[in-house]
Amino acid sequence: MNLEDRFKHFGEVEVKDKSPLYSILSLYIAEDPEMIDICSVIPKGQPIANLLFASVKDLLYIQEDHPLKNYYPEFTKEEVKASQYAYPHFKDFVLNNKQDIINRLTTKYVQTNEVNRCAYLFPVLHYIYKKTGTQMSLIEIGTSAGLQLLCDQYAYTYNNYKTKIGNINSALTLSSFIRDGDMPSFSSAELPIKDRIGIDLHVLDLMKEVDVRWLKSLVWPENLHRIEALEKAITQFNKSNNRLRLIEADALSCLEDLAMESDPESILCIFHTHVANQLTKEQRQTLLNIVSEIGKKRDVFHIYNNIWDGQLHVESYINGYRREEFRMDTHPHGEWFDWPI
Repeated sequence: MNLEDRFKHFGEVEVKDKSPLYSILSLYIAEDPEMIDICSVIPKGQPIANLLFASVKDLLYIQEDHPLKNYYPEFTKEEVKASQYAYPHFKDFVLNNKQDIINRLTTKYVQTNEVNRCAYLFPVLHYIYKKTGTQMSLIEIGTSAGLQLLCDQYAYTYNNYKTKIGNINSALTLSSFIRDGDMPSFSSAELPIKDRIGIDLHVLDLMKEVDVRWLKSLVWPENLHRIEALEKAITQFNKSNNRLRLIEADALSCLEDLAMESDPESILCIFHTHVANQLTKEQRQTLLNIVSEIGKKRDVFHIYNNIWDGQLHVESYINGYRREEFRMDTHPHGEWFDWPI
């Protein structure tokens, strides 16, 4: 799709019922050649609308006053103004901060560290532990700040039940709804995780205010619950004694070496969520080939989506033989998932 169509799709499909502000702004931008021209600098592969809106929001955090802030629940203590009147203020803000916006569009990445996706990763890892009975080593591709690598450090509730699962003393409790299927079975209170390795082209440092601000900027304006979850996840990250190894690199260039360095007595779990859509078709196939090569040398599970489709795929290579364990539908932000086991 060209830029105009990508903004139309974002407004009409991706955020239509999730962010009224971004939906309306996207449709206006699609008809505005001046705004489309600004977005033409965005590198290929990046989600265009997400990157533009995050760049604007990142600047709004540090701008003392602008009328555009009145359309974001985060930035106003008064009643939020109706989204249909926002576009003139949005365009004014972008044009008055054009160079700052372009700097972000050309140097930043869409790397939303959506911790609520852990709500379905947690039972997937428990399934693997129940199947293998051994400790685990995790490698996450597109790790951002590494918050999903700590999925066993959070508490969980499912289907509005009050009983917590996981780390019940965590600073963060994540909730999700099992849309179809039975409640997952959890083989123990804890997951025995040996290694936690994250790879990203640009690792975000949670000790840096600018990186934390960028993570918040990637969250859509009306989703205040996601901001709250992110802040609590960062609190838990700071409390955790588990050491993460976060590597700034192209995963395709180092994944196999890192897989071989991980504890040989553990079961290796390579996972990535909503990352492969930023890869070319050739890069996606290369990634699958690398995992297959790893599977010839050691047992490994591959947990992923956005290579063939939007479903979450769970595949294993045990004794060199590939098997599709299962696949499942998931909400992009982990608000629900189907459990097929």
